[in-house]
Amino acid sequence: HGYMVLISNTGCVFLRVLPVNSSQFTVTGPDHPIPASVGGEAVLPCRLSPRMSAEKMEVRWFRSRFSTIVHVYLDGQDQYGDQIPEYRGRTKFLKDDIANGSVSLGIRDIRPSDDGQYKCFFESGGFYEEALLELQVAALGSSPAISVEEHQDGGIRVACRSSGWYPEPKMLWRDLQGEVLPSASEKISPEADGLFQTDSTIVIRAESNQKVTCCVRNPRLNQERESEISIQYPSIISSHWGWERILFALQCSEEEAGIASCQFKNGGCGLGFLGPVLWLEEGSAVCKQSQGLSTVAVSSQQAGG
Repeated sequence: HGYMVLISNTGCVFLRVLPVNSSQFTVTGPDHPIPASVGGEAVLPCRLSPRMSAEKMEVRWFRSRFSTIVHVYLDGQDQYGDQIPEYRGRTKFLKDDIANGSVSLGIRDIRPSDDGQYKCFFESGGFYEEALLELQVAALGSSPAISVEEHQDGGIRVACRSSGWYPEPKMLWRDLQGEVLPSASEKISPEADGLFQTDSTIVIRAESNQKVTCCVRNPRLNQERESEISIQYPSIISSHWGWERILFALQCSEEEAGIASCQFKNGGCGLGFLGPVLWLEEGSAVCKQSQGLSTVAVSSQQAGG
């Protein structure tokens, strides 16, 4: 038996003996984070120990505060009146094994904001316990898009961009041997939907023919996406052509040829592309596509406009 101490206005002390609730219990959940993908579904399980029915109990999932209700089951029914707006229409109480004290909360259309800790709470006859669960949300972003931008510091500045990542990704450049190359700039920007976009640039010098790879990695998923570009510096550049002149010619030629796989910038003398490999040869630019190679001719007449 337990007891409660009561003190009256006259100073008298009373002891109220309380019977120990035979249905006292503990609540347990997974001892590891629960993974979930953005746009997918997640299941947050918890159970009573010892095994007993939870059909007559209150079962509640909430976030940092008791009032931030994700889902409530009470009086044998789901209660949606106090559910916070972020979860409306996205939760489902899974109670197939509720007679044995095992229940789960399903959450669909997972968002980055769902990431973090949840508490699973059971209450019966004034006695309650709770368990802490962690949901780890992740998203694998887009394949990196590489673009050749402009001449800089005796080389060519190459940019890489990828979006749709969660949590913040890691972007790096590698050379042909797989060694990490120093980047000229790096930036991670939040997107409207809670995901992240990452941008990075590197300067490739004219003294070496290089194939570089832009790699974006999700540390939570331990997965990555990558794209590569191979740039050759032809002899034409060291003669009467300059990089700006050649890239301007490429821009004009692409517009005439209408090759969709080579995506050119609207302003300046920049060149961008969607395919994985781009290189320059004497008098031409070659863009590699999934169906083969497309060539854009370069001539002094085209360069002149």
